[in-house]
Amino acid sequence: MKGFFRVTLSEQMNLILPLKSGEQVVVTGEVSSVGSLEVKGTDDAVRMMEFNRFLQKNFDEQQVMNQEFQQLQSNPNQDSIINAFRLRFKKMEEEKHDLIKELIDKDPSLFANLALIEQLPGEGSENIEYYKKVQAALEEEYSRSPFYQNFSAKLTEMSRFAPGSEVPEINLPNPEGNLVPLSSLRGKVVLIDFWASWCKPCRLENPNVVAAYEKYKDKGFTVYGVSLDRSKEAWVRAIAQDNLNWTQVSDLKFWQSEAAQAYGVSGIPFALLIDEEGKVIGKNLRGPALHKKLEEVLN
Repeated sequence: MKGFFRVTLSEQMNLILPLKSGEQVVVTGEVSSVGSLEVKGTDDAVRMMEFNRFLQKNFDEQQVMNQEFQQLQSNPNQDSIINAFRLRFKKMEEEKHDLIKELIDKDPSLFANLALIEQLPGEGSENIEYYKKVQAALEEEYSRSPFYQNFSAKLTEMSRFAPGSEVPEINLPNPEGNLVPLSSLRGKVVLIDFWASWCKPCRLENPNVVAAYEKYKDKGFTVYGVSLDRSKEAWVRAIAQDNLNWTQVSDLKFWQSEAAQAYGVSGIPFALLIDEEGKVIGKNLRGPALHKKLEEVLN
C-alpha cells in the first residue's frame, strides 16, 4: 500500500516522498540544498519534489521576513510596517495556494495530492471543490489507505462549519484563571480567533482584528480569543503587546488544546465569525474581508 516515507539523505536532509513497495526513485543534487535536488522514478515522487522545492523557497523567504520584522519593531511607523509585512505574507500564501491548485489540476489522481491539499485552507467554495476533486480522483484506488481516510475525515469535519452550522461550546480559563464560556457572549456577533504568541501570521493579523474590534464593539461585535500557547507568560505578554482588549482564554496545552481538538484546528490563524445565535456566518475572514462582513452584518 502506498504511503509517505521519510528518505534520509544526510544528517541534515530528509525528504518525504510518496512510495509503495517495489517503486524506485533516484534523487540527485546537493544534499545541502532542497532547491538543487531532482527526483526521477514516479509521477508521485516528481510531484512531491516540485512542491518541496517551493516550500523550501517559501520558508527561506519567511525567515528573511522574520529577521527584517524583528529589526523594525522599534520603528515609529510600526503600523504601516506591519501592514506591509501582512501583505507580503498574504502574497506568499496566495502563491502557494495557486501552485497547489495548478498541480492538482495537472493530475488529480496522484497520491501526492494528499500532502499538497493539506496546505490549502478549507474555507471558500473554490477550495472545497479542490478537496472534493482529490477525494473523487483517489477514492477508487486508495479508499483503504489510512492517509486517504484521514483526508476524507478532514473533509467531513470541514463541512461542520458551513454557513448556518452551530459551533461547539468552549469553556476555558482567562489569564486570571476564571472560566469564560463562549456561550456567555450569546447575543453578540463574535469572532472566535484561534492564535498564539509564537504564530507570526497571527501577530501580523492582530492589528486588523484590533481595528475591527474598535470600530464595531459598540455595535454588537466582540472577539473570543483562544490561544494555543504553552507559556502563560508569553501569552499574557503578547496580549499586552498587541492590545487585545477582548476575552482571551487558553488551557495552555498547545495543539492538544481542548478547543483546538473540538474545532479540528490543524493550523493557525483560524477564525470563525458567528452570529448572535452562535451560528457560523464566516470563516477565516482576514484583512478587509473581515471589515466588509462586519459592515454587512452590523449595519
